[in-house]
This record gives sequence, C-alpha cells and structure tokens, in this order.
Amino acid sequence: MKRYLNSVFLALIIFLSFFLRIYRLDNLELFGDEIDVGYQAYSVLKTARDYRGNFLPFYMESFSESRAPLFLYSAVPFIKIFGLNEWGVRLPAVFWGVLGIVFLYLLVKLLFKDSKTALISSLLLSVSYWHLHYSRAAFEVTLLLFLVLSGTYFFLKGEKRRVFYYFSAFCFALSFYTYNTANVFVPLWGLSLVILSLKETKKLKPLLLPGFVFFLAVLPLGFKVLNGQASDRFSKISIFSDPASINWIIKKRSSGDNSLKERFFYNKLTRFSYKFGENYLTSFSPQFLFISGDPNPRHSVPGFGMFPWAFLPLLLLGIYFSLKKFDQKEHKFLWLWLAFSPLASALTAEGGNQATRLFLMLPAFVVLMALGVKQALSLKFGKVLVLGFAMLLIFNIFSYFHELFSHYSKDQFKYWHYGYKEITLALKESDCRRVYINNNHEPFLPRYLFWMKKDPAWFQKKFEGDQGNQDIGENFSGFKLEESFFGRVKEDDKLLAIKQILEEKDTCLIAFQKDEIPGDWNLKESKHEGINVLKLVKNPLGEPYIYLLKGD
Repeated sequence: MKRYLNSVFLALIIFLSFFLRIYRLDNLELFGDEIDVGYQAYSVLKTARDYRGNFLPFYMESFSESRAPLFLYSAVPFIKIFGLNEWGVRLPAVFWGVLGIVFLYLLVKLLFKDSKTALISSLLLSVSYWHLHYSRAAFEVTLLLFLVLSGTYFFLKGEKRRVFYYFSAFCFALSFYTYNTANVFVPLWGLSLVILSLKETKKLKPLLLPGFVFFLAVLPLGFKVLNGQASDRFSKISIFSDPASINWIIKKRSSGDNSLKERFFYNKLTRFSYKFGENYLTSFSPQFLFISGDPNPRHSVPGFGMFPWAFLPLLLLGIYFSLKKFDQKEHKFLWLWLAFSPLASALTAEGGNQATRLFLMLPAFVVLMALGVKQALSLKFGKVLVLGFAMLLIFNIFSYFHELFSHYSKDQFKYWHYGYKEITLALKESDCRRVYINNNHEPFLPRYLFWMKKDPAWFQKKFEGDQGNQDIGENFSGFKLEESFFGRVKEDDKLLAIKQILEEKDTCLIAFQKDEIPGDWNLKESKHEGINVLKLVKNPLGEPYIYLLKGD
C-alpha cells in the first residue's frame, strides 16, 4: 500500500511539474539563443548539418560562437513534430526538466533510503522559481542537470549491479556535450563518487572498463578543446580575461608610487583570487537565492529571487539537520555537491549570481529543504508549521505566475526580443521581393531564417558572412543574403534615405522607432510622402516599435 501511495504521489508531482511548465509556454517570444537552438535543430533535421554546413558536428557552429550540441540534437524530434515555433523549441527543456525531477526522486530515495524525503525533494524542485524558469525556455542546463542526476543514480546502483556503471559513464560523458559548467563539476563529482565508493567496496576493477567507455565518449570533446572550439566561450567570459580586473590593477598601481609594494598587493594573482572568492560566496547569498536573483531579467523574474520565501526556513532547518548527520555517506555527498557546483561559475566574470552557470546548485539546495520539512514535522507543532509553510508557498507560486504573465512579459519585453516574430511574419506574408532590414539591435538574420522558415540547404549554399560593412547602394551599409540586406540606413536624413530606398520596385524596409523613425513619431498615423506602412508592431506599452515599410 505504501509503495502504491508513493507511486500516486510521484505521478501527481510529475503531472504538476508538466502542467506548470507547458501552461502558456509561448507567452514570451523566443530570444536569440532559443532561435539558434530551433534553426540548428531544423538544419540538422533537413540536411544532417548545422546551419554553417558542418556534418553532424560534435560542436555546432553558430553565428557568434560554437555551441555544445546535445541539447540542440535533442530538439530535432520536437521540431519535427511541433514545427519551427515556440513549442518545438521549448518542449525539449520541459521534457528534460520533468525527467530531472523524476531522477532526483530516484536518487534521493536510493541515497537516503526514504521515499518521503525523495517525494518532498522532487516536489520542491518542481515548484522552485529557478527550475520553473529554466525549464520553460530552451536552456541547455535542464538537460545537463538530468544527465548529472541520472549519472549519479546509475553510479550508486552500480555498487549492487555493475552494468549500471556503464549507464553512469555514458550519462556523465554526455553531460560534457551539453553545457560548459560540466567541464569543471563532473570531473570533481565523478572523482568524489569513485573515492567514496572505493572506501566501501574496496574494488577498483569494476570501474575500469566503464571508465574507459567514459574516456572514449569524451575524446572527441578533447580534440575540440585543443583546437579552441570548445574552450572559446570560456576564454571570453573568464575572470582571467575580464578587462575590468586588468584595468583595476593598472589603476591601483598607477595611483600609487609604482613600487614593488604596489606590485605585491595589486597583481593578477591577488585580483583573480579575490574575484573567484567573491563569486563563490555570492552564489550562497540570501540576496541571490531569495531576494534579487540573477540581475539579467532573462534568467529570473526581478524581485522574486531563485527560490520562494517559504523555502528559506526549510533550508535553515535542513542545513542544521544535515550538519548533525555529516558523518553519514549521503550527507557527505550532499555537501560535496553543494561545494563543487558553484566552482565553474566562480571562474567567470560576474559569475556569483549567474543563474545559468549555477544551475547545478539546485538539487543540493532542494534536498536540504526537504530535510528541513522532515525536521519541521518532528517538532512539537510540526504539522501546523509545515501547513503554514505550504500556505505561504502556494501564495508565492500564485504571486510568481501572476507577475510572469501579467507584468514580466511587458516590463522585460526587450530581453525577450519582442516584436521580431510579428514583423518577420508580416514580411513573409507581403509581396516584397527585396528587403532592407535594420540590424542595429539584436542580430536579425537568425530571426529572419527562423520565422521565414528558410531552407537550411539554401542558406548553407548562399551565406557568405555576416560581418560585412559594404555599401549597398547610396543609402544602406551592411551585408546581403541574395535579395535581403541587413545593416543600417547611412544618411543623417533617415526618412529621405528610406524614401529613396523604397523607390525600387517591390522593395520593403524593416525600421525601428528612434532609429530610422525619429522620436515618438507614429508613421502609421502621420504618414510621410512616398512611404507606406504595411505593418506596425507596437511594444507592450502601446508605443510604436518596429515598422515594415514599402513605397507608395
């Protein structure tokens, strides 16, 4: 009966998790990285190549960087079934997010030998703002978390049945192909698993062949690291290449007497060590976890933190309880996970509150919170206390979704690249044979390819680069893709230049308010001679934002 009830509760948690993630999933427009995921998956589906023409690559080449490929490959069947749209792009994150919740349940149940703690952990993960936010958009870290949880689960299962070591090796190896934080966390975590396991089993031999399988699986990634493709992103964002730190050292030295003393106190070693420590400690701060969250509004809803307020007392209780039991294997695992998970982010500029790079902290926190619930239930008025937490949590969740659907989408529309879909679909429905597109804001080419559903084979053949600054006629500068031109209107008198561009037959132009269209002038209501507005996209505040223009 108890096993049946556990299965029922787990099924309800899975249903709740799925519902909270698919409800109004298309509420926000796809931002740049999501567009890239979708068109890469579409390109693989149609051509077995990324959109830059590389055949089934181990790292996919995008316009601005190389990307770990696994999440993009996992999106292919969803694009096939649901199409090139918000649902096709975001459902993979929903799928991996819900699977991660299931494997957290399995892992905690196996580790703590307690179904109740496992159920509470999976429930808390399912309703945490952090996990909700990231599994409602196409973030690769949802797949990374699933792979690390499943790899850990299979490793622990391997202590009884050795075949599971191979599953574990495979999952951990795949994690390297999802997101770069795996490159730091997984080796440290995997080594810890091996050491703690050897202390109990005293047997190294069962791990050797799975270890060789792991090595073979990550070998292609090693070649990508050596040629710079897999490490390119880190080199751009690491604390070691942060110009702000270098400038700080120069400023400190130049404002002193430039002596050996200045060099001793102000150098790369001291500065980078300080930034690493600052980032690491910030990751555990209440400000980040419960108050402000990630300062990038695309990574968290402003004012809501990464966890509901109701989780804070549970976390404190859980920490107290876990530290008392620190000599037990499961609690050592918990604290090692928590200690390792911020390391990769701490090595990057502004990494102390970067929620994407810190995503692996989630399981350890929610398990501590689940232990806090169990500890609260053991108190004299524990059931009343937990009921109070539950009521506060329900209020927190409803408040979060109200903000998400009623205010967030309006207040933060620029971070979700609002308007590009609507204006591009209007272009698709028009009879424009040639189009000039303002490329001064977010790169328009990926959105153009995505929403126009351009054939990837055609793009691979025709694309000659997007970094050009060539003159395209008298009034426009940029680069071209056949009869589509991406760049900027050159002349100071923008409207006159637009009028001259649109004199060409069957020609359109996509323009932005306050770029080509001055001030708050609504060109649709107050027309300009020689310019016809085919489509005006207003921002969520009701202000003119993007125009599709054509000559009279």
